[in-house]
Amino acid sequence: MTSDKDFIPLKLRPARGPQEPVEAPEPGGWFISFLLFLALFSIFMVVSEVYVENYREIERQKNGLKSLKLELEDIQAENSKLRQSIEELKTSKGQEKIARQKLKLIMPDELIVEWESSQ
Repeated sequence: MTSDKDFIPLKLRPARGPQEPVEAPEPGGWFISFLLFLALFSIFMVVSEVYVENYREIERQKNGLKSLKLELEDIQAENSKLRQSIEELKTSKGQEKIARQKLKLIMPDELIVEWESSQ
């Protein structure tokens, strides 16, 4: 069995007086709650509209960047072809080719032979 030394008394809280009556909600409390909800909802809509507009602008800029990259690749390819043509024209064979094609020139020891078409 337990001895008196093993017994620890519990501290009980003091007794309360009579319970306080619960107050009824104020009339119109639902209206204030509705206005608060409406204000928070309006703030949410404004913030989300700003976010969506910023997101759309970012997407437009990404699409613009993609098209500019494609255009840059096309221009770089064209520049490469033009540089190759310039290097070709710097040689004597390239100059001779242009003289023959554009200016219809021939070398002094060459003959031009024309064939008549048989119609």
